Amino acid sequence: MRRRRRNERRGFIILFGWRTYTFSEWAEPVETTCPHCREPAQIRGRFHRQHMHIFFIPMFPISERERFVECRACRARFGMTIEQFRQGYARAGRKTMQDAIGMFNDLRESPADGEGLAKLMAL
Repeated sequence: MRRRRRNERRGFIILFGWRTYTFSEWAEPVETTCPHCREPAQIRGRFHRQHMHIFFIPMFPISERERFVECRACRARFGMTIEQFRQGYARAGRKTMQDAIGMFNDLRESPADGEGLAKLMAL
C-alpha cells in the first residue's frame, strides 16, 4: 500500500458552463400568414435566456430575456415581441382592407377591368 506524502496535492474537478434555454410566453398566438414561408400558421411569442450550470444542473440565469416571435410551421424567428407583431399585423390588416375596399369600388365603376379583379383577388 502506498503512503501519502504530506506535500502531495489532492484536488477535484468542477464542471461548469452555460446553456441557452428557450421558453414560450403565455400570450395567445397570432393566426396569420407567416412573413417568411407565406403559409397559414400560428406565430407565437417566445424568449430565451442563458443559465449557468454546475455539474450539468442549471443554477441561475446569467442573461436578460431576449424576446422574439416564431412561426410554428417553418420555425422562422423575428426579433420583436408578440405585442409588436400583433400591432403590426393589425395595422397591415387595416391597410389591406382599405386597399381592397378601394379596388372593389373601382371595379364597380368599370367591371370589365380584369387586371383590377386579379389584384383584388390577390388581396
